[in-house]
Amino acid sequence: MKRHNFIIYTQDNRACNLEFVTHTEKIKHSYGNGVKISKNGMQHHNAKLSKDDVLKIREMRSSGKYLLKDIADEFSISKSVISRICNNKLWSHI
Repeated sequence: MKRHNFIIYTQDNRACNLEFVTHTEKIKHSYGNGVKISKNGMQHHNAKLSKDDVLKIREMRSSGKYLLKDIADEFSISKSVISRICNNKLWSHI
């Protein structure tokens, strides 16, 4: 696999201040320096659930009355997403 190099530019973009990095390193650098901020929950652009939905999902699952499939069908999402929500692997900030 070919490695692609990218350059992170600083305020002073002389050659001695430039650094060759991979795309992954560039993204990690931007999050580490606060240029990019991780978006959780409803702030994420792909969010399909609200905070109230997540709380209801966890409540339904903990009651023992509902199967993952039943909950997934009600919210139109996959069983694996329901499982990850109930195990605090998704929406863990709630």
